[in-house]
Amino acid sequence: RQDLSVKYLEQLIILLKGAGLIRSTRGRRGGYMLAQKPAKISVGQVIEVLEGRLAVVDCVTDPELCERSPECPTRGIWVGMTDVLKKQLFSLTLMDII
Repeated sequence: RQDLSVKYLEQLIILLKGAGLIRSTRGRRGGYMLAQKPAKISVGQVIEVLEGRLAVVDCVTDPELCERSPECPTRGIWVGMTDVLKKQLFSLTLMDII
């Protein structure tokens, strides 16, 4: 339905399985399923597994990436926005969106 290639989905499955968010069963009736109840898995967890750390801009997680970080007048804004984003995504569960 989303027109994603099988190869791409396999890459996502490997990441999600490695993070313990899904499990697989082999065999004729095998497949993939959530490793926990949907209410126990946050959207933030899934995004971090697939995309890496959540941050509006890179300098939020690693200030050394920007030489202007020590005196940056907007860094505090980015940190605050990232905190709000994380709070929202980690409070939202898969159960909330299915």
